[in-house]
Amino acid sequence: MIKAVLFDADGVLQETAASFFTDIKSLASVERADDFLEQVFATEGPALIGQSNFREDLHTLLKQLQVEDSVDEVLAMWHRINLVPIIPVVF
Repeated sequence: MIKAVLFDADGVLQETAASFFTDIKSLASVERADDFLEQVFATEGPALIGQSNFREDLHTLLKQLQVEDSVDEVLAMWHRINLVPIIPVVF
């Protein structure tokens, strides 16, 4: 079930891989994927506007949450975003 549609700044429609939440749950020490993702997205915010370095901030968060997976392993999940093909809309 689709709960939301999010367009980034240049109008590209994206979706996560079907296994995204399962993969997040497979991280060491992550009990609730939703809670973990909420914290990661909050951590990402300042980096999105150039106020910090997401890689460094994520590393700090993983240490705080005692997640044993590396920053690279977690970021690999972020990079598995699929572009949704453009479907022309005719009015």
